[in-house]
Amino acid sequence: MAKPSHNYNDKLQDRKVLVEWFKEGCTAKEDLVIGAEHEKIIFYKDNYAVVPYEGKDGKPGIKDLLEHLRDHHDWTPFYEDENLIRLEKNGASVTLEPGGQIELSGAALHNLHDVANETKNHFGELLEACEENGMDVLGLGYHPTMTLDEAPLMPLSRFETFYNFFKSNHFETARKLMVATSSTQVNLGYTSEDDMVKKLRVGLSLQPIASAIFANSPFEDGKLSDSASTRSRITHNAADGRYGFMMPVAFEDDFGFDRYTDFILNEMPVFGIYHNDHFMWIEQPVSFMDCVNGPIPGLEDQHDMTLNDWFNHINTIWPEVRMRQWLEMRGCDVGASEEMINALPAFWVGLLYDDEALDKAYELIKDWTAEDREFLRSHAPQDGLQTPFKDGTVQDIAKKLVELAELGLRNRNIQNEDGLHEGVYLKPLHDIVNTGLTQSDVMKKKYENEWDKDISHVFNEFSFGARHRRMAKEMMSGASAKAAEKHADNENKPMPPRKPPHRGTRAGK
Repeated sequence: MAKPSHNYNDKLQDRKVLVEWFKEGCTAKEDLVIGAEHEKIIFYKDNYAVVPYEGKDGKPGIKDLLEHLRDHHDWTPFYEDENLIRLEKNGASVTLEPGGQIELSGAALHNLHDVANETKNHFGELLEACEENGMDVLGLGYHPTMTLDEAPLMPLSRFETFYNFFKSNHFETARKLMVATSSTQVNLGYTSEDDMVKKLRVGLSLQPIASAIFANSPFEDGKLSDSASTRSRITHNAADGRYGFMMPVAFEDDFGFDRYTDFILNEMPVFGIYHNDHFMWIEQPVSFMDCVNGPIPGLEDQHDMTLNDWFNHINTIWPEVRMRQWLEMRGCDVGASEEMINALPAFWVGLLYDDEALDKAYELIKDWTAEDREFLRSHAPQDGLQTPFKDGTVQDIAKKLVELAELGLRNRNIQNEDGLHEGVYLKPLHDIVNTGLTQSDVMKKKYENEWDKDISHVFNEFSFGARHRRMAKEMMSGASAKAAEKHADNENKPMPPRKPPHRGTRAGK
């Protein structure tokens, strides 16, 4: 992801600087990179309760996890009001979501094998920190048991501003999405304005299909939800349409860097700004251009708007695909396993980073109407792969997309040390689209048939810690079985006949 040549702290005086900011994101095809992100729920192992920042009842808190990573794994810490809120290392960062979800924002990497290694290392460090502090990690798109009354709020001024704004405006779903949801996304580059438009339109159109494939939030408030993806359902047009929307402007005939700049500049009110290192809510609806021209309503001090403010303004607008100097594919629940987390970037890289796959994906969606796209966005979170669409179902389209992603990754032909190309990370998606059973479907069946509707089993069976313990046990069992088999073979193997001594030899010769 490219960096602009402008100084982020320079006062903005010309709209052209903002257009150029997007243009500077254009990257040569051979230099396109991949940035994976994923959020995870943290819970106490002994009672499955949520974990506050400072801890509770003498137990460690989220702060202790961050401190463990800082002290044992060489992460550089960053603070707000003396609170540890972010860690950075090698181009990646570990950050907090409002309800204590831990997010990895991965480094800009050149292939999916490196992304998978980064994810593996992250979970190794995070699970070590959790084990040290009596916690575990849950990969679900929506917290299965927590209510708003129980939700902690991490000590960042930005979160407090958002939460209070949503609460005062009775945006209950917006508050839920802050503290209870966990998503996974991948950030991908574009080579030109035309390439950006094509990828953005494909991404927006197909995001509801992807959310159905990756559906992984079947519970809400301690019971079964009515949705395959509770997270996707509640984020749709939340916060008065500011969150989870399909951004129709991207499909206008004149859409490009200029039109997108005007959309962000004039049509999306400024939510707040960072002033004196704290995020402040702008109560009176104003456009970003109004703030540039000044004065800013409710702010007594002079504040010169900068590219930092532009970046932060875009960061308070949450469409299903967001453009900055790259494209953020934002619509999916986090996976319940490392394999599913790795599958998300594989899906989008395969579709968008290969010309043949991208052209075929565009052919698939180019005639869809705004009504088609909104229908998918409204219905796929609830009905998942069985959502009816056109002359079939979402599952029919999902099969085509996974095949296209496989084609794109095969064309890239980037192999690991074992000679496997990046398509290896699509394996769980082939299983899902062929069987029609998503992660949510698997959990629902267990809840109804095996768990006797006791939702606590989800923490025991589907946590990352439990998964890693099972894998370690299986490896140990496998190693023991091989050792026993080898021992048995040796016991039953006949002794080789002794060779007669050579004639004429002497002892000691």
